[in-house]
Amino acid sequence: MKKTFVKILKILGAAIGVCVLAVLLLFGFLSLTEYKPAEEEPIVITGSAPKSLKSGETVKVMSWNIGYGALGDNADFFMDGGKGVKTATKERVNQNLNDIITMIRENHPDLLLIQEADVSSSRSYKIDETARILEGLSDDLSGSKG
Repeated sequence: MKKTFVKILKILGAAIGVCVLAVLLLFGFLSLTEYKPAEEEPIVITGSAPKSLKSGETVKVMSWNIGYGALGDNADFFMDGGKGVKTATKERVNQNLNDIITMIRENHPDLLLIQEADVSSSRSYKIDETARILEGLSDDLSGSKG
């Protein structure tokens, strides 16, 4: 009886040890492979300033985190308590991008700042969202608001 109990404890201890080792290896792997951006990263400024500001003039600024084109009303994003990373279909991402472009065009900002526009990410189906938005706003960027 005592030998059986010791044997069970050894097996249980080994199983717990394997689990702890697996967790430690996972954390080590994630720590080594985690994306670490540079302290400073260059940004690309697109467009031009068709006018100069004078003292007292107002500027219409639009700053928008577009949530990689997929965080619409259907989103179930894990960082917001949901379950997924890919929260939309490719068709939904494309529709969201069209709606984003429409909203920007309707608001005619003098300065547009966009965050989370994916270029080549699997979560947004490798759609170059930056290029799509620039293409959709090409008339506005060239100065002819339409």
